[in-house]
Amino acid sequence: MSEAGAHGVHEITDETLISFLTRTPLFNCLSPAELRACLALFEVETAEAGSCIFNAGDPGESWYLVLDGEVEIAKATPVGPHHVLGELETGDCFGEMALIERTTRMASARATAPTVLALLTQERFRSLLEDHPAVASRLLWAMARVMSRRLRGLTGVLIDLIDSADFGSLPTDAPFYKAVRDNITWN
Repeated sequence: MSEAGAHGVHEITDETLISFLTRTPLFNCLSPAELRACLALFEVETAEAGSCIFNAGDPGESWYLVLDGEVEIAKATPVGPHHVLGELETGDCFGEMALIERTTRMASARATAPTVLALLTQERFRSLLEDHPAVASRLLWAMARVMSRRLRGLTGVLIDLIDSADFGSLPTDAPFYKAVRDNITWN
């Protein structure tokens, strides 16, 4: 498999990609035969250290898997430095919301080391749903587990923030409380 992308061209064999994916929690639920059926859906790109993979505000069109390297997920602030939201490494994934909903990116992704990425576009994922629904269903469940783990972590951070700050002076109909009530899953 050799694909040209926005960041470069990288040679990777089907066997190398299958071997990698079977060791990855998102894909180890699939058999080698199922993985082989999905190979044509992936594009492989390289990104040099410091290069932008996507910016906040860009259309969300692909889901990325870090085959090798490091990626920083960050959000710019109106003033001051950007905030690093996550540091990803080999085996991690990002951008999965792009496969589920059509919206813009909430944060930027940048390679912090020479990086090799496998990506799955929204269009190709939809063809997977049509052509191999059982495989797509297992991948959706795996993505849901990733998103649930991230949401659980974020909820914990939010609870710690609320517990450590003086929010007692805010009325319960304040925008902050409304945002918490409307957007956080409690379990």
